[in-house]
Amino acid sequence: RVHTYNKSSLGRRDEIIFCDDLHGSSKEEEFMGSSKITRSVSKIPIVAKTLQILCLMHARKLQKSDNSGEGYLIVSRSIK
Repeated sequence: RVHTYNKSSLGRRDEIIFCDDLHGSSKEEEFMGSSKITRSVSKIPIVAKTLQILCLMHARKLQKSDNSGEGYLIVSRSIK
C-alpha cells in the first residue's frame, strides 16, 4: 500500500516485531502498543540510486485515563 502514496517506494517490510498489540487486547501495560523495526527501499529518480532506511517505530492507542483525549501516539526514528 505504500506505493499508492509514494511513487518512489520499492516496498517496506517488517524486519523485527517486538510487540504487536496496538488496540490493547493485552492487559499488561508494558506491552501495550506496537513496536517494530522496518526497512523501506526507495528509488531516487534524480540520482537513480536505491536508498534503504531502517526505522524504529512505536505506536499505542491513547487511553482516556491518560488525560490526553482519544487517538494514537506514534514515535519513529529513522537511520540510513
